[in-house]
Amino acid sequence: MKINIEDFDWIFFDCFNTLIDDFDEHGDESGLGSLPSLAVELGFFVSSAAFVAAYAHARAFRQDGRETLLPERLTHALSLTSHHHKVGEIAHAVSRMQERWEEEYHRMIRPTPGASEMLTYWSARKPTGVVSNFFLPRRPESYLERFGMRSHFRFVVDSAEFGYRKPNHRIFHHAFAQARLSVTDARRVLYIGDRNDLDVRPARQLGMRVLHFNRSRHRSGVEATIDGVAAIYDWTDFR
Repeated sequence: MKINIEDFDWIFFDCFNTLIDDFDEHGDESGLGSLPSLAVELGFFVSSAAFVAAYAHARAFRQDGRETLLPERLTHALSLTSHHHKVGEIAHAVSRMQERWEEEYHRMIRPTPGASEMLTYWSARKPTGVVSNFFLPRRPESYLERFGMRSHFRFVVDSAEFGYRKPNHRIFHHAFAQARLSVTDARRVLYIGDRNDLDVRPARQLGMRVLHFNRSRHRSGVEATIDGVAAIYDWTDFR
């Protein structure tokens, strides 16, 4: 896709499944790995599906746009078990589950194909930043550093450190501030992300130029690009 470089002054990127892939071989981006089976092994749930349902509830129990950190999510999920467990037992299980998650996630994540080359091209032409959801603070920045991409960005905003998560507009406002822009400057920003709900819709609501990174060539079940929104399917399309 040919981009008119004069149409914007900044590029803001989503991180996960945009710059760093964390979906598994089935296309699942929950990042839970073997945590559901571990929750069963530890005696909290009778099935993996029961834990997954409890975890989904834990992710959604805050309705004010605030981020819920991984230990909070796990603690809340384990408290929903039908079995009685003491606070200390839950805390110990959460510690084990987070340790397991760290090991598995570190092995699973990898750079999105073509992301490094794309960033080398664009960061030489426009200032860039990252606006990312994540449930542990400063992890998006550390993962970008791990894969040699951090130096391309003027800033990295993550929801765990900032406190609010996409699609809440506060996190985008914070990114504007990092770029020394006001909300009225939104049209000066090109925003690129893979999710309609977390990226495309809120960015459009704020008045940013939007490019949907449609991952349907690499994953099943990806939402179609919203009518009227420009899309690319691979980073080689973004020039």
